[in-house]
Amino acid sequence: MDDDRIGTIGQNEFFSLCERERLYASRPEPDRTGKDFIVEWKPDEGNGFDTRPPPRKCLVQVKSTRLGSRQVRVKLSAAEWLAKDLSPAFFICAVIDEAETVDHYVGYHIANVWLERILA
Repeated sequence: MDDDRIGTIGQNEFFSLCERERLYASRPEPDRTGKDFIVEWKPDEGNGFDTRPPPRKCLVQVKSTRLGSRQVRVKLSAAEWLAKDLSPAFFICAVIDEAETVDHYVGYHIANVWLERILA
């Protein structure tokens, strides 16, 4: 299974996961800044438009790896875009098994130690 194939599987499965959880996941096009998805929560409809808070959102870069691997590669330029954005940002790693399905996900919030590693 080549890296492009598992990357596509991981991104498609992440999009499906967002749909099942009733999150809005959109893909910025063209993908040049490391943002694979902008994920937004449904806005609170209990208030009027003038008092309603903005919807929560975050930026996500999905990386995929094979079960048993302990590494993923992230381009520094993409990590920098995510680290310097004002929205919360995450790396989500889809771990793909031999049947070419997602076994599990591992998430990394780009804050604290991860932010320091990117910007140092």
